[in-house]
Amino acid sequence: MAFVNAKFKKPIPVQCPASFTKPGFYLLALRALYGFTFSPLLWNDEIKATLVDLGLNPIPGVNCVYSNKHLTIIFYVDDFVLVYPKKYEDYADQFEQKLIAKYNIRKLGKLEHFLGIRVIRDRPN
Repeated sequence: MAFVNAKFKKPIPVQCPASFTKPGFYLLALRALYGFTFSPLLWNDEIKATLVDLGLNPIPGVNCVYSNKHLTIIFYVDDFVLVYPKKYEDYADQFEQKLIAKYNIRKLGKLEHFLGIRVIRDRPN
């Protein structure tokens, strides 16, 4: 449901689904929806602006990776991974709370998989 977080600058008229049609009526889409060809770009612009507002900078030449001196965030559409040293855990928690307040994000706990990649951490080593 990431795309619906991106708002249109102007509402876009859309045809009602067949079961909801009423002659002479149409719907106005106020947010990006799955199926619109430009929705991924709108969502990408939205999340990039939010990350910059929250104090992160894009990594030049690398898409979907932003960082500052406290943390790095890696994302793909609506999957996010925060990476940070233990000493910045409080900062990362505050950052995470700001993202949760802005978007309907669920915390999934410790990282075990990301984009189909299994993550194994060997902390002692």
